[in-house]
Amino acid sequence: MISSALKSVVITVCISAGIAGSLSLTGVSFWPSFFIVSILQIIGWQGFLYMVSVNAALKNKEIDEQMMKDYMSNSAIVPCSNCKQENLTPIQLSETNSFKCTKCNVDNVIYIHIESAQVTTPIKSLNIEDTIKINELK
Repeated sequence: MISSALKSVVITVCISAGIAGSLSLTGVSFWPSFFIVSILQIIGWQGFLYMVSVNAALKNKEIDEQMMKDYMSNSAIVPCSNCKQENLTPIQLSETNSFKCTKCNVDNVIYIHIESAQVTTPIKSLNIEDTIKINELK
């Protein structure tokens, strides 16, 4: 900890001395420019750290939202077999799904039934007279 802080101070002093030395060649006094450059480095570094932390927080929030979306898409509201309390529980097709009721603490197992159905097209006309005429023609 102390060595990293000392390393940061040495780097800041070297950069400030280099820039202040360069400015002193153009007629600007050394010490005021040294202090100004040092302060600007500290302010710039704090601004950089702030931007990195804000970016990380936004990325974490985005990841949390995606994880919650994935959790909700792989979850179901299932009633308890004992007390009928609805419980939000994750569903995975690759393993046995079970949950403990939040109300009565009874262990429950979830059985998943999968069915297929044919895709149909909706009736174009909802006019009852047209539907009766079509049925009479058959």
